[in-house]
Amino acid sequence: MLSARNVIVGVILLLLLSLGSAIWMAFTNVPGQDGWGADSRGVRAGGFRAAHDVLLSLGVAVDRQLIPSMTDAEHDSTFVIWAPMTTLVDMEPAHLTQLSRWVEQGGRLAVTRPAADRGLFAKARASANKNPKDVLTELGLPDVFFLETNVLPQGEVTDLVDEAAGRPWRQIGKNWLQEKSTKVRYVQVKLHGSCREWDGVNAICVPEKEAWSISYDEPQPVGRVTFVDKDDERRTLAAIFPVGKGEIAVMASPAIASNWLLGEADNSVLAFQLMTLGRSRVVFDEFYHGLTIRGNALWLFTQPGYAALALAILAVAGCWIWRSAVHLGPPIADRPVSRRSIAEYVEAMSRFMLRGRGSDRHLLSKLRSGTLWSLAESSGLPPDLDDVDRIAAAIARRDGKRSADFTRAIDQADRVLADAKANPAAILDAIRKVNACLSN
Repeated sequence: MLSARNVIVGVILLLLLSLGSAIWMAFTNVPGQDGWGADSRGVRAGGFRAAHDVLLSLGVAVDRQLIPSMTDAEHDSTFVIWAPMTTLVDMEPAHLTQLSRWVEQGGRLAVTRPAADRGLFAKARASANKNPKDVLTELGLPDVFFLETNVLPQGEVTDLVDEAAGRPWRQIGKNWLQEKSTKVRYVQVKLHGSCREWDGVNAICVPEKEAWSISYDEPQPVGRVTFVDKDDERRTLAAIFPVGKGEIAVMASPAIASNWLLGEADNSVLAFQLMTLGRSRVVFDEFYHGLTIRGNALWLFTQPGYAALALAILAVAGCWIWRSAVHLGPPIADRPVSRRSIAEYVEAMSRFMLRGRGSDRHLLSKLRSGTLWSLAESSGLPPDLDDVDRIAAAIARRDGKRSADFTRAIDQADRVLADAKANPAAILDAIRKVNACLSN
């Protein structure tokens, strides 16, 4: 039966089951092992598993970190933050500040343009964030920016889906490409400064509509990768900036290392050079890829849009349950309680006691005990005193005749109680004399 109580119990059980499942998955599953995310474990078109495996095949030691933490003993490594989530950069910039200090001491780091927030409530989050954080500023490059223009790079445009049947590795991204953009642009690039040592980088492949570049004032890069746009202006695609004793490689197009573009043109060579920066070990950051929050329903409640939606659902469910509940009518008036007087109560109890066999003897015994208690208390003795002589002596100090009457009445009551064959008349006479002790 669908009642308000059953609905409430069902909702509570569902919440407990969901929470238990989330906790179980958090402790039993490796984050990102499903391969669905845009991270170094992702095997879909937007993931970077191919770049991870290419580095391993070339003899580079590759590690992953869920919480960014590099020490001074790891200056032989390059820390890679590839396509970080803007939401996490805004929420947890402290890790970036810590990494900037590590770079200043001699570390090397590669970072790309953050991935666009394509969530359901992206605009709501952007409007609610009054102080957005910039990944480059937090890393110690406040005068370096990712710049999006309306001028596209020069280069040949190709539809990958048209050639997917003849090139099997492009099947990885076929489904994704059919939903998104299917066209890419092959762009000629030029190497400057220290990047000239990178052999085999002549052209790259980027999404057709991508028009991102790097703009900077200070510091000046020690190496650059540039391209020419359709206005014949040379723009910077990637650059290496000195920061303290270390270096930070900045890349404007993280898509070159994705699974569906890594095999195009010279993308794999450029991605390898940017990720290693001459080091023999690469550490992929997975915190800013969202592996610590992915699949966590409770984290969604911290986001403005999802929290508002959850509260709205709870409000609607609460109103529906309240409307379906049993509505109580006006309160029923209290019925007056029939109370008897003390005299009526005593009379009723007397009639009840007289119905039983030996009730008169029981009444005499109780009357004797009550008389002793009352006279002892009135004489200044302990109420529970059962010594007839002491009570009589206390009464005699005030009234000798009353003391003598009290002694005779108690003696008569004791004789009657001791005589099992005493008739009712004798018992009644003893009751009257004991009762007379209270009225004197």
